[in-house]
Amino acid sequence: MNPFWAFVAAWVFFSHKARQERKKDNAIYDRAIRDAAEEHSAEQQEYEQFVNGLPKIKGPETFNARVNTHFAEDGVIERYAEYLDRQFYLGHEFVAVLEFEKDNPRHEWAIRVEVSQATFGYLHHPYNQEICKALDKFGGEATCLARIARSNHTMQYEVFLDLDVSLIIGFAPQEQVLNESEFEGSLENLP
Repeated sequence: MNPFWAFVAAWVFFSHKARQERKKDNAIYDRAIRDAAEEHSAEQQEYEQFVNGLPKIKGPETFNARVNTHFAEDGVIERYAEYLDRQFYLGHEFVAVLEFEKDNPRHEWAIRVEVSQATFGYLHHPYNQEICKALDKFGGEATCLARIARSNHTMQYEVFLDLDVSLIIGFAPQEQVLNESEFEGSLENLP
């Protein structure tokens, strides 16, 4: 038998087996997602109402504020990235909650980033103080859009926020805008 045809036959066989395994894995994963959604639906609905009631930060849609994920809960970003990749696509936007942690012993102007009740890390931005002051005006918490990307250099997942220093924070449906001139510590006053 010609080695070429043996190679093609082996490739077809293993490709078919891999597709079958992938289908089985996807079915198991989808079932686990449905089971978890049913089991935690009341808690999730309550959390979604809480998140929807928070002020929204509208960014410039650049997603360039990187979250320091060193203090993220173990494995949570990888699991969320897998969820996004299976259900939507990896770069799909999602809502993150920003919380000004006034009592954080590590950093005076700490901003915790939470997604689905899990800590994804902390925002370390040059203007954390100004961002915290703006968050404090609205109860210390707000939401913004976020994305996960995989670094080409480290092959690790990174979280990016759609955030700008000139924050626009509002409540839906009635938008309350905080622009630069109203923003405490506006850009003209920054060092």
